Amino acid sequence: MPPDSRREVGGLVWAKAEAVSRDAKRVYGAAVSEKHLMGTVLEVSVAKPDGAKRAVTYITARYKIGDTEKDKKLSLQTLKAQEPAASVGTSVNQDANTSDKRYFFTVESPNNKGRIKQRSP
Repeated sequence: MPPDSRREVGGLVWAKAEAVSRDAKRVYGAAVSEKHLMGTVLEVSVAKPDGAKRAVTYITARYKIGDTEKDKKLSLQTLKAQEPAASVGTSVNQDANTSDKRYFFTVESPNNKGRIKQRSP
């Protein structure tokens, strides 16, 4: 697992496209809620809002949406330290001779009104 570079200037962060710009909907269409954009950290700031008990860390990063670049200030909690697609488990290679193969079976249920779902064991 790569180190967390969110608090370092020049480090990489991933944010949801919806959080970066409303213009992302035009560029990415229906996949905008699942799309993450990579950004480069420009500034790290810590602020304690009035009446708050804890401080919040804000990251200003530069993101590329289509052909334009946008600087956006987001809280550290909304950013990912590594690419979300890379952190998801990968499928097993069919050519590999391993015993960790995943088999899927179909499930029919009276509650799903004839639709068939595939599930892993």
